[in-house]
Amino acid sequence: MRLLAKHRRNPSEVGVSVHQRKDDDGKTISNECEVVVVSADQDNLLDAITRALTSLKGSILDADVMTTCDGVTLDRFVVRGTFLSSERQTELKNRIEDNLFRLSLESDPDTLSLQSHQDDKQKFTLSMIHQNEVKSDWQLNISEIKLGKSIGTGRSGHTFESYWRGTRVAVKVVDCSKHSQQMAQEILNEFQREITIVSKLRHPNIVLFLGATICPPRYCLVFEYMANGTLGDLINSRKALLDFFQIAKDIAMGMNYLHLCSVIHRDLKSGNILIDSHGLIKVSDFGLSCLVDNGSTSDLTAETGTYRWMAPEVIRHEPYSSKADVYSFGIVLWEIIAKDQPFRGMTPIQAAFAVARQHARPALPKHTPAKLAEFVEYCWHQDPQRRPAFSDIIEAIPLIKSSLKKRDFRHLSFLGS
Repeated sequence: MRLLAKHRRNPSEVGVSVHQRKDDDGKTISNECEVVVVSADQDNLLDAITRALTSLKGSILDADVMTTCDGVTLDRFVVRGTFLSSERQTELKNRIEDNLFRLSLESDPDTLSLQSHQDDKQKFTLSMIHQNEVKSDWQLNISEIKLGKSIGTGRSGHTFESYWRGTRVAVKVVDCSKHSQQMAQEILNEFQREITIVSKLRHPNIVLFLGATICPPRYCLVFEYMANGTLGDLINSRKALLDFFQIAKDIAMGMNYLHLCSVIHRDLKSGNILIDSHGLIKVSDFGLSCLVDNGSTSDLTAETGTYRWMAPEVIRHEPYSSKADVYSFGIVLWEIIAKDQPFRGMTPIQAAFAVARQHARPALPKHTPAKLAEFVEYCWHQDPQRRPAFSDIIEAIPLIKSSLKKRDFRHLSFLGS
């Protein structure tokens, strides 16, 4: 992306790029845009961006982050408001830089500082695969893939319900021709990293990778098709009782396997947990995942994931470990119990600040049984060392289930009493 190239020429400068939002059918969404801010990591960056957008009458609808291999932060915001003109983008850039300067003068010495990015992408990719070195046992012929309707949109591309050799599959498509050279390279790095990880994974609670196609500028990842959508969709539908303990066990089994394979997911949330036609739960989307070499996690500091599910140590750019996934698991448990969005009423940035600075957590419903509440709070404990391993979680789930009474299942709208 030109924005990244410009930043590398002048690392002290904040870069801003704005694009009109489009829906899954490619139609323009009125009065919504994607704002990407590129900057070197520094104290109060999120606060400065949020204040600048708000002061220009922008309403933040969603946000996420990507970190380049040389430690540059790309914060992406979905914003309701008008920011497309060059004048508005310049004004936004100036306000962000002004806010950074003012906030640096006001900074409290006791405030937790954000550590500079380390090159943790080297840790993700122990065996990075170049696009021209695709293993023959999982290389597919793109002519055999028949794309159908779009069933999802992510940071780097679209996912389609498709057919491959008569089998219904899900195909994640990345088209680098739609991006500038620098951005295309960052997206391609994510694609390569995901292949490196998913091609090694085989577990009943991990979405099965079937192969990939490498036909520049189009790249595809092919997975088994999950007919019943995401856990988030199931929670939001409120159409059926939820088998809380089976769902929790399935997720924990998949995550325990990942951690035993030295993989940290880093974006565990209900939207990345899929359900097959038989109701089996599977963990998916490994675009932000990383491989940890020999169990070492001291170099992982980059803010990565989705803010509402992100562990406080990740938000603060402190060193983190696989226990960051356990925190996210705790938020997913809360979603199933409360049947709501975490931190509803807050923007993603407000939620991140509340978690990192005020130790905030979404409030559990009043009817949550004490043992279940204690279990969730144990998972999202402020101290990562106090959070359980997924192997311990698997052992705890049946014990917690046995402690509940029939009325608890009824009040929680859970199956399994």
